Amino acid sequence: MKPDNASPLKIVGVCLMVAGVVVAGLWYRYGHANSTTVIPKTVATKESGPAELTGERDAMKISADVFAALGVQFAEVRVAPPPEQLKLQGSLFIDPSRLARVHSRFMGDVASIGLFEGPASDAANAKIVKRPLEFLDVVKKGQALAVVWSKEVGEKKSELVDALSRLRLKKSTVDRLKSLNDGTVPKKAIYEAEQDYQAAVIAVEKAERTLNSWLIPAEDLHAIHQEADRIRDGHEEGNPEVARTWAEIPILAPFDGVILEVNVTAGQHVDTNEDLFQIADLSRLKIYAQAYEDDLPLLAALTPEQRKWTVFFHNNGGQKPLQGTFGLVGEIIDPSQHTATIIGGLNNIDRQFKVGQFVTANVILPQQSGEVSVPSTAVVEEGAQSYVLVASGADRTHLARRKVAISRHGVDRTCIRTNLTDQEVAAGLQTLVAGKDVVVASSVLELEAELENLQALKLAKE
Repeated sequence: MKPDNASPLKIVGVCLMVAGVVVAGLWYRYGHANSTTVIPKTVATKESGPAELTGERDAMKISADVFAALGVQFAEVRVAPPPEQLKLQGSLFIDPSRLARVHSRFMGDVASIGLFEGPASDAANAKIVKRPLEFLDVVKKGQALAVVWSKEVGEKKSELVDALSRLRLKKSTVDRLKSLNDGTVPKKAIYEAEQDYQAAVIAVEKAERTLNSWLIPAEDLHAIHQEADRIRDGHEEGNPEVARTWAEIPILAPFDGVILEVNVTAGQHVDTNEDLFQIADLSRLKIYAQAYEDDLPLLAALTPEQRKWTVFFHNNGGQKPLQGTFGLVGEIIDPSQHTATIIGGLNNIDRQFKVGQFVTANVILPQQSGEVSVPSTAVVEEGAQSYVLVASGADRTHLARRKVAISRHGVDRTCIRTNLTDQEVAAGLQTLVAGKDVVVASSVLELEAELENLQALKLAKE
């Protein structure tokens, strides 16, 4: 097929065919928006020329003159290099499971705001101060954030006092009837008295359980019993402090944390759906890092033991990188950034790291066994399928198209899996052998277009 001794007409024909291949390839490369569109299938106008199909599937033989005209380059298949670390950009966030919006369980008026007791904010002043709680104050679990005066609480406490008084009365009635001689009191009367006593016991337990479910402090329950004793003993004057705080209930901190919001003041009327305080436990933060969607399969394939990263801090004042783990690979792709969120944790017991601080998390990816690599220019991607052209023969003019499984993309090389599943083999995927196979590394689109043209011509003849 070499034109050295050919006639001028044949030489012109060869040149026209070469020009046609080049034009078709250039039209495909620059006339489409991306490489995932289907290669145009134009029927060749000649039955024979510088390219022809062979007996193998998806294979053709190309004239060396065509290779020279197109400047085709070849590359050997290599063993894939170790994967580069994934560098994920992210930020520190509050752990949502350690963020509480504190409400009042009862409608009422705020009697007072909890007190902060500690050193003055002025570092030179060692005086211990007491003041209402403010933004960024540290609180402990069970500490009173505020006190609410509630009519409902006062009524329930009074209900318990009434139930205790009735209980003592019914108990004394039963004891008195049983102390009389047999036959003096009808058994029916004793039975009815015992029934009344049991009903009083139930009423007391009901009121106490309600107050316990409202997290009424133990000292308040003790004061209620004392108030019932005072009434039973006939003391008219009660404790003024008990009377003043009778309808009050404290709002307690749910856990150790830092106050991020204070939305209430003393004397304010509050409802049960208002956020009075917002408290966060900053001793453990969350890292939200962004990974490109192309890298998600690599991250999702990692075992729990392999999901480790090294966290670098921006503007950290010399803070050394920390080793950490991540667990959740995001399921939602940001349509503008084409990234998903990867979530991990970070210990912050000393509170040296700040919410919103920028970080970089490097993930080491394990290399798959049998993985090979080719130049990225050698791969043609059509939708979800990827192909390479494998060259063989002494002059490498025999080209065979192979469907391959891409494992990862590098800067200038693409890695291909060789450990194919039975389903992939059944779908026509093939492997490449490092150090043996040679692939076309340039003008791949033009040669792919010519292969499609030859196959279309064959179909037209059949």
